[in-house]
Amino acid sequence: DIDGTLYRPWKLNLRMSIHFLCHSIFFLHYGIARKELRKLPSDKNFVQIQDQIMAKRLKCTEEEAHKKLDKVVYTGLKKYFPHIKPCKGVVELIKKLKANGYKIALLSDFPPEQKGDTWGILEYCDVVLGSEDVGALKPAKEAFEALAIALDLPAEQILYVGNSHKYDVYQFVNNDKANYRQYDCPNGNDIVCVCFC
Repeated sequence: DIDGTLYRPWKLNLRMSIHFLCHSIFFLHYGIARKELRKLPSDKNFVQIQDQIMAKRLKCTEEEAHKKLDKVVYTGLKKYFPHIKPCKGVVELIKKLKANGYKIALLSDFPPEQKGDTWGILEYCDVVLGSEDVGALKPAKEAFEALAIALDLPAEQILYVGNSHKYDVYQFVNNDKANYRQYDCPNGNDIVCVCFC
């Protein structure tokens, strides 16, 4: 995961607070649209479906909805990421894992390219996927299957780390094939790990 796992979410929320307030009605509709998207099956036309849902909610054309999504969310949030620092030790950990032969992947509900070079981590990644690439939002099974396929690894050999029970692992908690662990961090944040074994 990227958002909220590689950096502290409050840092982004603080930086984008004025942007959020200026577009609060839009973000309200966007949140509802994303909930609707999570209920739909995986679809390679994810972006178009999101445009359709937002167009209905905003009472505009799909083209207008697409432009607004780009302006407010995709391009609109991009400028805030260069000012956010990753969690302490994250970059070093990724480098060590890569040096020890582990494959590294990022799976995000937002386009990873929105974060630039992701604080220098991208060069160590074997795979970088966003919802737009896989056609589904997490925790859809298809998103994790696409990750396994792209890594060319069986799911049993993947350890997924995220920060949200609801969006990173909720579907897998009651799955007999998933080995679910929650780790409490000293700073009060939880890190959620799922091993599909």
